[in-house]
Amino acid sequence: MSSKPTILMYNIRDAKRKNKIMSFCVMNGIKGKVIGKEFAVK
Repeated sequence: MSSKPTILMYNIRDAKRKNKIMSFCVMNGIKGKVIGKEFAVK
């Protein structure tokens, strides 16, 4: 069983930029995920 690579997006406020990144992910078989501040490294 192989898992898809994942791009974690943090602090993405610009919807246009987020959509471009997500489109890139879909076209390349990559999972894109927006994460919140609760996952930030302190």
